[in-house]
Formats: sequence, C-alpha cells, structure tokens
Amino acid sequence: MKFSWGTGIVIFICVFMVITIFSVVMMMNEDVELVTDNYYEKTLVYQDEINKLERSAELSEKINLVYSDKVLRIKFPKELTKSIKLGEIYFYRPSNVSLDFKLPLILDTSGTQSVNVEKIADGLWNVNLKWQINGKDYKFEKKLILQ
Repeated sequence: MKFSWGTGIVIFICVFMVITIFSVVMMMNEDVELVTDNYYEKTLVYQDEINKLERSAELSEKINLVYSDKVLRIKFPKELTKSIKLGEIYFYRPSNVSLDFKLPLILDTSGTQSVNVEKIADGLWNVNLKWQINGKDYKFEKKLILQ
C-alpha cells in the first residue's frame, strides 16, 4: 500500500477535526464561576465600595486580622467598639463560590472577635469586614491563607 500526499491530507484533516471536537466538548463541560451572581450590577456601584475602603483607611488605628492555631482574631480600635452597630464578616473563596459564607460582626468590650476556622477548608480566602458607624458604611479587606 502506497501512502500518497492526498491520503496524508485526509488523515491530517480527520485528526484536526477530532482534536477540535474534543476541545469544544471539554470547554463546554468546564464550570465557570463569576465572582458574584450579580457581577454587572455590582460594577455600577463600585465607587461606593471604594469610598467605604477609603473611610476605613482613614481610621486613627488600623484593624488587625491575626490567624494562629485555627483561630482568626479580628481586632478593632477600642474607640470604635461602642460605635459599631451593624456589621458582617464575609469569607470569600476565589476558587469555589460554594464555600463562601458570612458571619455577624459581634465585638467584645475590647474590640475583638475570635472566629474558629478549624472546619474551614485550607487555602486562600478573602476576608471582608463591613460595618456601619453613624449611618456611614465602612469596609476592610484582607487576603489570608488558612492552613
């Protein structure tokens, strides 16, 4: 059996089509998650988020997040402890949206809240703190690697 250039072209086209179809099927089955469900609506009000971050950066003392021994300690300046009425802690996992959760921000008298993260999956987490003082919203963000 002779192998001519016409046979080579047909084999090349068939292999190319099989690889293309396989690639399309694999891409269609890939799960793609947006950062949030209502991503486009949130981009329209992003300036509000920037303002919240700037207000929290202007505080006299900085907010500290310390992770050790499977406990995350959130320390607010003592002067703010009595002023904070509403607040939440958002745990956002960039690699898996189904692991995201939020907790209420409940500070003790020293301005500290401890969160047991023993049951939380190891890896990169974005921790967002949101709170309100005298009708003004504040926000603080930090990336943590839990192990």
